[in-house]
Amino acid sequence: MAYAGEPVPALWEQRTRELAEMRSNKVAIAVLGTALLAKATNPRIDALSLHERSGPDGYQARTLAREVLAANADRLGYALGTRAPDPLASSPWFGPRRIDQIEKWRPKARIHADNLINWLSSLKAAEARDALAAFLRVRMLEAEERKQQRALAFAGIATVSFDELATTLKPFVELQPEEGRRGAAAVAAAFAAAGHEVVARIVNDPGQTDVDVLDTDGEVTIGIEVKQRPATEKDALDLAAGAQAIGATKALLCALDPDQPRLDERRLRTRADADHSVALGIVYAVEELLMLAIFSGAASRHELLRDFPAHMARYLRDLDASPEAQERWKATAQR
Repeated sequence: MAYAGEPVPALWEQRTRELAEMRSNKVAIAVLGTALLAKATNPRIDALSLHERSGPDGYQARTLAREVLAANADRLGYALGTRAPDPLASSPWFGPRRIDQIEKWRPKARIHADNLINWLSSLKAAEARDALAAFLRVRMLEAEERKQQRALAFAGIATVSFDELATTLKPFVELQPEEGRRGAAAVAAAFAAAGHEVVARIVNDPGQTDVDVLDTDGEVTIGIEVKQRPATEKDALDLAAGAQAIGATKALLCALDPDQPRLDERRLRTRADADHSVALGIVYAVEELLMLAIFSGAASRHELLRDFPAHMARYLRDLDASPEAQERWKATAQR
């Protein structure tokens, strides 16, 4: 097995980076690491196993992920795709006995899932330890990069007030929306900084929601649509229907256009509840968004203010915001 400073298999480094692009299910990284660790520990292990009853070479992947990988991530300095203490307790990993028996893939996750299955099905015992070393090398570099980004983004920001953050964020989001990319990044960053697992989709991605807030099982609890042009009552009801379709019981319309008229929220809430069994909320400004986010999650006020800038930088990058927007936000965070 490779040690610090020694070369590791470039193929498995590439595969680890590629799987990290599976934004619709970040737990996949933890799954890959768990399978590699299991195979490196016991050559007879079936790397596609999720449960000890999957076959004669099965093992309890959830326990290994929880008790070893997740439990030691911070101490050893590697980043998993999720900070959940029990990563494989979430959908679609919980339930099926083997990875290749999973059917509940999001459309955009399908290609990455197929790759993962192919890689693990062909994994040889002799290469497992070096593959694990390559995985850890990449995920340690990722953890260090995130640490550096946070240090840069947090400089001088930890003591700002909510009003100061909102005052800075408002013109950044409103003046050049970039087809909603900046608004979606702000929404995703707010809920991520509040302590939630968040999935954000690029502009024009199929589906009614732009940002999904997940529970600890990976199920969508809040479906969010971000509008940076005036939203209508139909938009609100379409969002409620879209949230219901993905299994969410809460929907949030972020109507962030500065010329947005107030909608008949009481009537819309009644319709959403009666027609779709969905609780519908509407926010009209970044101030409301930040306040709603802090009361929705476990993060403290200090943690949200501290963590928001780095999350914002990340989602601007993930949502393909312009290089100018990313550089401007970086400069803003430094100030």
